[in-house]
Amino acid sequence: MAKLKWNPLKVVLIDSICTAVALTGVLFIHQVAIIYIAIAMLGFFAAGGALQTGLAVVQLFNPGPKGRNTGIYYTFMGAASYLIPVVAAQLTKSSGEASAVYSLMIMLLVFAILAILSSLYLVAQHKKIFGKSAL
Repeated sequence: MAKLKWNPLKVVLIDSICTAVALTGVLFIHQVAIIYIAIAMLGFFAAGGALQTGLAVVQLFNPGPKGRNTGIYYTFMGAASYLIPVVAAQLTKSSGEASAVYSLMIMLLVFAILAILSSLYLVAQHKKIFGKSAL
């Protein structure tokens, strides 16, 4: 990011778009090759420092004590890390494994779309606040 002089918001937007594309491919194109490509895409874009990049965006829009911002951000990340497996377990119990996997993929796609919409909103706000585009 630093070498390319990219805004962290641009990276979050790209990660969200690529995640949505990978999930859409898995949900609608039922081929093994697509699944392997989607797995590679999800791994690559999640390993790109999504947690740190998201925290950089929080710090950009909410300057102040980094410890407070980090604590709030990590609290919500921890809650998501706990709740998603709980939801997966409940879906598996109620509807069976195959149906639960499909439902979770749809849920993750909805979250990816929400991340895209949120990122686009922040891109518009970035232009208003800082006077230049984040892209």
